[in-house]
Amino acid sequence: MAEYQVSSSEIMVIFHALHTQEELQNTQDDTQDDTQDDILTEKEKRILAICGVPKSRQEIVGLLGYKSIKSIKVEMDHLLNTNRLVMEIPDKPKSKNQKYVVARERIKKSL
Repeated sequence: MAEYQVSSSEIMVIFHALHTQEELQNTQDDTQDDTQDDILTEKEKRILAICGVPKSRQEIVGLLGYKSIKSIKVEMDHLLNTNRLVMEIPDKPKSKNQKYVVARERIKKSL
């Protein structure tokens, strides 16, 4: 059986190639995650449009033409979890005075 010796420079080239490939994969994964986060439903887009100024859940429901808060629960949760929408009273999420507004960072990015 023939013996093959690998030089340290060959090892470095292989290591660099593997490391670069891993970085590329991580970048692609991050981009895919960001793209998925940027996909909004029509209802979510309408909620964000309404919440340029603070609104309660009941106000949002009424402006969208729904009768129940359940109609927007999934969308509101998604917008809150992705930091597109923020609570005015974050320490008291169940407060009767709670209002929601588009996150300031999102407004700055869109300008």
